[in-house]
Amino acid sequence: MVGQGSMAYRHAGFTLIEMVMMLILIGILAVVFVPRAPSKGSLTIAGQAQQLASDLRYVQALSMTRMTAAARGTALSCPPPATVW
Repeated sequence: MVGQGSMAYRHAGFTLIEMVMMLILIGILAVVFVPRAPSKGSLTIAGQAQQLASDLRYVQALSMTRMTAAARGTALSCPPPATVW
């Protein structure tokens, strides 16, 4: 016979232990990932200006390196441009 005893009982939700374990897991993930979020200084105009200046210095140094190599007659191998679809 079906429906007799504990065999017919079906779970309709989560147990207290499952809920507590999920809260602990979410808490651990929050502790690990929240400090890696961008700082307030990097979100300001001054932070963005510093990042732009750093990027420009990098591109300038890269360009000067390539120009120097070309003047010596040694070519740096550059990858082909990416195809945009």
